[in-house]
Amino acid sequence: MHVAEDNGYFEEEFKEAGIKYELVEIDIQQTADMIASGKIDVCVGLVGSLIPQVDSGLEIAFTTGLHMGSTKYYAAANSDINDMSDLKDKK
Repeated sequence: MHVAEDNGYFEEEFKEAGIKYELVEIDIQQTADMIASGKIDVCVGLVGSLIPQVDSGLEIAFTTGLHMGSTKYYAAANSDINDMSDLKDKK
C-alpha cells in the first residue's frame, strides 16, 4: 500500500474511477470503532486485531488479496532437497 501511495497509483486509479479519497493514518486499535461509526470506509491492516469486535457483533466485511510466487524456500547446500517435490513426506 505504501509503495502504491508513494508512486501515485491511488491518485491515478481513483481519478480514473471518479472517486475522491483521503488517506488517513490512524491507530489500529481505533479501526473497528471508526468503521462502525462511519468515520472511515476502509482500513488496511491485520485482520486478527478486529476479530474480537466481529465476534462481539460488529458487522463489517473483510476483503483480502492473495498472491503466489513470492515465497522462497532454501535448503542447505549439502541437503538432498533440490526442488519442492523433494519435500514430500518430510517434516
